[in-house]
Order: sequence, then structure tokens, then C-alpha cells
Amino acid sequence: MIPTLTAITLLLVTGLTGAVARLLPLAIPLPLLQIAAGSMASLAGFNLPLSSELFLLLLIPPLLFLDAYRIPMREAGELRGIILSLALGLVVFSAVVGGYFIHRVMLAIPLAAAIALASALSPTDAVSVGSMLSGGVTTIRRATSCFRLCYLM
Repeated sequence: MIPTLTAITLLLVTGLTGAVARLLPLAIPLPLLQIAAGSMASLAGFNLPLSSELFLLLLIPPLLFLDAYRIPMREAGELRGIILSLALGLVVFSAVVGGYFIHRVMLAIPLAAAIALASALSPTDAVSVGSMLSGGVTTIRRATSCFRLCYLM
């Protein structure tokens, strides 16, 4: 029952801050209003338990959908071989190499745990990739990062 109430509360606060953002005469970014609403609720003594499973269920899929929606489908279809090879190849390569490095630096961590840690640390999100690159490479990198995040989940 508590996860359901948490989800409903988060959706309600998100909807209310979105409505307030449209009604305000000033152009205040929505994330700032949401942070302010969360801060005011916290100061008022409102405690919202948020488990990691609920976080993954409520916040990560909509962000992945938004990133995937912004990728040009025609370009992604034409470049699907490159995108998939980079997405899967880079995940495996970075997980194995990073895991081996972590295992060598900290011998107390078993190799399997080091590879799991490296695979969790290696993927990048599409927003950071898009801010660093421009042009035709952006589609490849954004699609690759979306696939890697989906693979991680």
C-alpha cells in the first residue's frame, strides 16, 4: 500500500507543479519548481519513503522513453548495426576491462563483483552525450547510450 501511495503522491506533486509552472507569469523552469515543492514538503515534515525499486519503476523508464523518442528513427534504422555493436560491444568491453582494473586495484573484491560494479558504472546517459557532441555522431551516441541504459536495467 505504501508504494502505491508514494507513486500517487509523486504523480500528484508532479502534476501540480506542472500546472503552477504554466500559471506563473515568470518563466521558472519546472525542475526548480519541483525542487522547491519537495523542499517545502520536507520542511513541513512530510516524509516520503522511496525504495530503489520504486525509483527504478517510476523515474527511469519515462526518462529512457523521452531520450528514445528524441532519436531520429530513420537515422537510427540506417545505423542500427553500428548502434547495436557499440551498445553491446562497449558494455561488455568496458565491464570486463573496468572489472579487471577494479579487481587489480582492490584485490579484496572478487572478479565477478568487480565486473558487476564496472558494468553499473560504465553506461552514460543520452543527455550528457548529446551535450558533448553534435552532428551525425549524436544519433549514434544517443541511441547507443539508450540501449546501454536499457541493458543495465
